[in-house]
Amino acid sequence: MYLPPVHAENDRETLFEFIAAHPFGALVSVNAAGTLVATHMPWVIRREAGTNGVLEGHIARANTEHGSASTEGWISGLVLFTGPDTYITPSWYPSKAEHGRVVPTWNYVAVHVYGRFRFMPDESFLARHLEELVRRHEADRPAPEA
Repeated sequence: MYLPPVHAENDRETLFEFIAAHPFGALVSVNAAGTLVATHMPWVIRREAGTNGVLEGHIARANTEHGSASTEGWISGLVLFTGPDTYITPSWYPSKAEHGRVVPTWNYVAVHVYGRFRFMPDESFLARHLEELVRRHEADRPAPEA
């Protein structure tokens, strides 16, 4: 992705806050068959884990992404988090009236997280992870699920 430096955000806490506010991301990797796959799922960010934080997610064993490696292996991947976006018409630019050499564009907010991931067959991890997701996403409901 082309990212002009003027638009780059490098503050770790700002990036963590964006992910926390937009936790539904797409994991993209290459599976064992060499096919590019993407899985959309909710994520939990562990800000203090690892060098740059750790993302935790879960997918079904039947998911083709799960075939990316053995449960012991690490796989390179990319997680895409997106936020607000909108079309920008060329008519908004003052230079449109001056010379007409402007093009439409799209403004958007996105965070790309590159790294390695692995599958955890640990049932206690999965139970803790799912309980946290439910607690977090039910918190604003009048009668949250337990």
